[in-house]
Amino acid sequence: MPYVGQKPADIISTAVDTVTGTFSGEVDAASLDISGNIDVDGTTNLDVVDIDGVLTQDGGAVFNEASADVDFRVESNGNANMLFVDGGNDKIGVGTASPDEVLHIHSDSITRLKITGSSGQGEDNGIKIFQNGVNTSIANGDNGYMRFYTNNAEQVRIHSNGVLSASDGIALGVGTANTASNVISDYEEGEYVVTATPSAGGTITLHDGFNTASYTKIGRLVHVSGLLNVDSVSSPSGFVGLNLPFTPANLGERSADSAGSIYITGSASNFVRDYVATVNEGDARIFIQLGDGTSGVNDSAQQIQANANFVFSMSYHTA
Repeated sequence: MPYVGQKPADIISTAVDTVTGTFSGEVDAASLDISGNIDVDGTTNLDVVDIDGVLTQDGGAVFNEASADVDFRVESNGNANMLFVDGGNDKIGVGTASPDEVLHIHSDSITRLKITGSSGQGEDNGIKIFQNGVNTSIANGDNGYMRFYTNNAEQVRIHSNGVLSASDGIALGVGTANTASNVISDYEEGEYVVTATPSAGGTITLHDGFNTASYTKIGRLVHVSGLLNVDSVSSPSGFVGLNLPFTPANLGERSADSAGSIYITGSASNFVRDYVATVNEGDARIFIQLGDGTSGVNDSAQQIQANANFVFSMSYHTA
């Protein structure tokens, strides 16, 4: 029964047997302040500790120091497993009681994990991992991606299909510096439709089934190649120009000019060795000329006739 009218010190002295050191009875702890240690002994299992108020722990705390196969769980207002430590499998779950990995974060919201910068820098300094693609800022309709932010702007994105994109390109071999000469700002590969145009008049029409070339663009370097077949001609004259997928750079001193390989069969009279192919900076064409003189001659178009074949390969710099 309560010790009505007694002070906490009196209650403790009444409840504790001073000879045996054992405790029996009741303690009214409404105004009890314990500054020393509390040692709960003599029991094999303290089943339940229920603290309804606020627990403040200023010193250190160790849970499960004996490495028992037990779990640790913290509930929030709306999630029974806001923090879950799987003692038997050495895993931590956030929002889940069945963590698959060492750290498993589960959430039904759009953003599963957000790591932000310091106060005042805005939430777009850090890393965001999105669950799905309902956010209107998603590019290319991705349904899941990882975005890396610095300076309040997205810098790197890993798309759901594994594609990596970076706003300022990818720097190679220069550590953390974004040196322009070491940055790959673009990679692209594909096919394009080629047209053959005589420079001085007439037409050269390519066959629908053999009028496509392939290209690969790595940074500013472009490589094109293909096989073309002539379907028909109408009084072509001058040199032959084959269009390019990207315009060559204009670097000064003609340093963006280049030469490639061309192999033409089925022409009117010239040998296959007589044709040369070049690219002039700033002009999105391959120039096909006759090379049977001391310099290129602009009369290759006259040699082209139906069923002639062009096989070409060219590398050049674009802007």
